[in-house]
Amino acid sequence: MENKLLSSVKAGAVGACVFGLSQAAMAANVQISGQIDTYIESYTAGDKNTVRMSSGGGAGGSRVTFSATEQINGATEAFMRLEMGVLTDQGTSSGTPDVKWIFERETVVGVRGEFGSISFGRQYTPHFMSLPMNEAAGQSLGSAIGAFGIPGIVSTNGIGLPGKNSYVTGARLATTRMDNSILYSTPNFSGFTGSFMAAFGEQKTEEVDGTIDQSNSRGNFYNAAARYVRGAFSGNISLALWDNPMVGDYTFENVWFGSLSAAYDFGSAKLHMNFVFRESKDEMAPNLWATALGVSMPMGTGKFIVTGGYLHNTSVDHADGVSWGVRYDYPLSKRTFIYTGAFGVYNQENANFALAGGGSSTLPPDIAKEESGLGNHMFFLGLNHRF
Repeated sequence: MENKLLSSVKAGAVGACVFGLSQAAMAANVQISGQIDTYIESYTAGDKNTVRMSSGGGAGGSRVTFSATEQINGATEAFMRLEMGVLTDQGTSSGTPDVKWIFERETVVGVRGEFGSISFGRQYTPHFMSLPMNEAAGQSLGSAIGAFGIPGIVSTNGIGLPGKNSYVTGARLATTRMDNSILYSTPNFSGFTGSFMAAFGEQKTEEVDGTIDQSNSRGNFYNAAARYVRGAFSGNISLALWDNPMVGDYTFENVWFGSLSAAYDFGSAKLHMNFVFRESKDEMAPNLWATALGVSMPMGTGKFIVTGGYLHNTSVDHADGVSWGVRYDYPLSKRTFIYTGAFGVYNQENANFALAGGGSSTLPPDIAKEESGLGNHMFFLGLNHRF
């Protein structure tokens, strides 16, 4: 009798918890979503080759996203997102090796309505988002413009320092997301939308006397961008300023980033174009520009993608790169697809671009970090499931 009573009490308690959680979820409109992505790659740099399993970014970074909305009045609602990245090959966080953030991809809270939207936290920059929106491979494996993201010292998407033995392993910062940021996006005006971001760097330096100085401007990030969509055409433009950012113990002079991208869908094929530049007076941030073209087209029940790109380093001689990518995505269901292809970059003698997937992906293998002037290419086969 006692056991039956205890079982009844436990069952009632569990039921009450489940009911309470479900009611709370309904009230707050909480959703859990994300994707898991992993791939096998055969990576060749020069005359060396390695075969390994890699994670995330092959066709989108592996992630789990918690989101919620609450109706305030009329068309106005509050929203939030907490997004954690994972590396599925080892089950670890996709944060940097020394700092394993729980929600390193996004931590956002905001409100939106007829006035547009305003949000706060760690979030994607308009500059970064302007590129994958019109890129054939979405800056994942096979993305010609994405091939120029590593190393940081010559990245189209950030800044960095040389490592002990190579440019690839040095500390770096990327323009992908910004901490302490405020983002305002306008309503849609006949196809036009604008985005404006300001992010506080909150960077500190130690003075000679041991005191800590926190600047109100060092590392601040400012970004203005616009997007236009009409019929089969979409286009983005962005300009961003990174105000004297610090990487490690080094403080850069101002670094400017700009991008222009567009896509046009002809039906039988979609044409994609990207252009991006980085400009600074700092010798540790060489000036450069890069451009890429891509074509995506239906093939059977899947999609075939071809991209090609070129980066010109205007500060260093013989430090250019040429990139290319070919891939095919094949759907197994509405939420699951496989993909395969080849991806490569050819470096001039003073360049050492290395290949990786998009955000929250495994870093390039050690063979890609040994010397400049190598040709890097990979063959890949991956699986992506979205939930």
